[in-house]
Amino acid sequence: MLKQLSEVLTLTQAMLTAVKAQQWETAEQIQQDREQLLTQCGNMEAPSDKEESLKIHEVILRTKELEATMQPILELNKRDLFDQHKTRNKRQKMVSAYKNNSG
Repeated sequence: MLKQLSEVLTLTQAMLTAVKAQQWETAEQIQQDREQLLTQCGNMEAPSDKEESLKIHEVILRTKELEATMQPILELNKRDLFDQHKTRNKRQKMVSAYKNNSG
């Protein structure tokens, strides 16, 4: 489990880099890979070894820290996309109204 969670951490770091660079397709693919690994981890038994459990705990905490860093960037992008969509809809309505009134 430690190996898989360490790989999730590595993927999360790569995803943060992609998000910061606004490489959304890359970030999406990385997220899919992360989800697969997390599903695998969910199907595994927790280790009984205390030392390994502590290492797993540390990896999970670092992963959550990266996710927390990424979240505001994703929220900002979501708002930007929503604003672009609203602007596009307004523009289309104005063009449609102009065509209907000029004909």
